[in-house]
Amino acid sequence: MPASPFAGSWESCGPNDTADLCSRYLLLQRGKRICGTWSYVASYKSYDGRVVAEAVSPVEARRIRICGRQGSETRTECEDGWDTIDRPLRLCDGKLGDLDGKG
Repeated sequence: MPASPFAGSWESCGPNDTADLCSRYLLLQRGKRICGTWSYVASYKSYDGRVVAEAVSPVEARRIRICGRQGSETRTECEDGWDTIDRPLRLCDGKLGDLDGKG
């Protein structure tokens, strides 16, 4: 496995999104462990939090813990603890994706 393929600042924006509407991950990786922060905007509300993941290959990881502002990603505020999660992080053509499925 390459040293830290998931480490870095990742941003996803729609074609008409301004910078404040983009989804973001800021990730650090040591071995198979990945830790970082996430943020996104939905229905004119900003959501952010922290994430822990485990790399399973140079192009796929599984998010295993998450916390932050309650929304579609988590129900637990970080000061209250962590939610358990089993969702992907995937690298494809230099981009990071976090959706289930093959798309």
